[in-house]
Amino acid sequence: MACAPLPGPVGNLSVATPSGGDLQLSWNDATNAHDYVVFSDTAPNGSFDTVAGTAQSGTPGWTTGMPPGIEFYLVAGRNSSCGIGPKR
Repeated sequence: MACAPLPGPVGNLSVATPSGGDLQLSWNDATNAHDYVVFSDTAPNGSFDTVAGTAQSGTPGWTTGMPPGIEFYLVAGRNSSCGIGPKR
């Protein structure tokens, strides 16, 4: 059974440290996404299976404390019909 519509990819993912102690990810909303899942990995080409957090659609992004080591992040849109879209 095919799923439609799958969430599209997020666009313009960026990282900032607005308060110096936090890490803030922001992105453009993806089509057909109800919310977003933030994945993390310690390797830039890793599997990104660890869910670091979630954000609601329309929010300015996701903020977390500065990780203790090097951490890489990808974001994917999610909807209740099809699940998680492509990680970007």
